[in-house]
Amino acid sequence: MTKRTPLVPVFTEELFRNDVRGFLESSGWSKNKLSSLAGVDWKVINRFTEEGSSVGLNSETIEKLWPFIYGDKRPNPEQPPKEAA
Repeated sequence: MTKRTPLVPVFTEELFRNDVRGFLESSGWSKNKLSSLAGVDWKVINRFTEEGSSVGLNSETIEKLWPFIYGDKRPNPEQPPKEAA
């Protein structure tokens, strides 16, 4: 029997951690700005994104961050980052 490769990558905590780091780098946003707009304590984001971190996130926090990392609240890369008001 042939083993099939999944069409969609499996969501893992490490994948999300790397995507959050990538988002922060590509958007120019600080962890503080993301935390403020997403309604997540910045210390949670800071601990989660530290190199070598094994700190996880609960589903509520992932749901709050998801639209910024993957969805409709992601900034347009062609526009310079705006400072939080």
